Amino acid sequence: MKIIFNKEINIKGFRYPKVFNYNNKIYLIGSVLYQRGIFQNNKVENIEYFENEQNFNILHKFEENQINKYKPILCEINNQFEITNTSKIILNKNLDNDIFMSSWIRDVHYDQKLFFNVEHKKNIENKTFEDHNFQYSTNDLCNFNIEKIYKDVNSFLFKDFNNIIIHCDISKDKDDEEHFWGKYLFFINNNGEKYRPNFDNIVDYSKDKGHLMHNLLKINDEEYLMLFSIRHQIIGREFRYDCYTAKTKNFVDFYQTQKIEIDQNYNNNTFISYPHLFKINEKWFLVCNQDDFGKYKNLLLFDVIL
Repeated sequence: MKIIFNKEINIKGFRYPKVFNYNNKIYLIGSVLYQRGIFQNNKVENIEYFENEQNFNILHKFEENQINKYKPILCEINNQFEITNTSKIILNKNLDNDIFMSSWIRDVHYDQKLFFNVEHKKNIENKTFEDHNFQYSTNDLCNFNIEKIYKDVNSFLFKDFNNIIIHCDISKDKDDEEHFWGKYLFFINNNGEKYRPNFDNIVDYSKDKGHLMHNLLKINDEEYLMLFSIRHQIIGREFRYDCYTAKTKNFVDFYQTQKIEIDQNYNNNTFISYPHLFKINEKWFLVCNQDDFGKYKNLLLFDVIL
């Protein structure tokens, strides 16, 4: 796979972007900063809301015990990937006003209606996090119904289809046991059987600090293509994410694992983050965050040659 820079999409602070078609319209979905507060004296004080604009100074000047809440936003875009309309969406009213609970869209797929796999990440006194994974459905992008609630609270869940769940278990890192992110490595649950998939090269469960799956696409009658990132440790708690693809027929063995080629002429980023592969009018594209993980900078759009 080769990706060639197309343009920047003029929306900042838009994290985990995904593009999908629905009812002859093109949508961009991700999460933005909605609420900020300071946790002290066992409560949250100095709460601020960001309904109309992002306050990037707050993100750049992170205060001790600061809590940031992110929530999903839906944008309608045109064929030139210009934003024509935006709206906040409420997936779960019980969680929407909880400052400790941020929401991240992990997967969007269509099967007679739209399905969203969502990670509701609970901040516990800024000391650790719990991941609560839900699947929602909708017919109108306004009303959302809970289809599934997953039991595991220590897992990034990326894809659930045909009784196959691709996820990463979060565990302590023996090299840095105090770091609450720990490490998160691939697991697959296939009809109740849980195992680590095998890769022909690059993926190393003994050295990798994190795996993130971004896409799983059926490319022919037998094969699936997975787009994913590996969190590589540089030094201490400094990491970079590199993007890879691999193919599989059985979700046990992955082959032709390779790093994707990225056009390096687009800007001074050291890497891209949270890429999402999609198809519009028979052409392939990739949308992603820059190396700030989407906190401050515009989205990037690339043309894709598979």
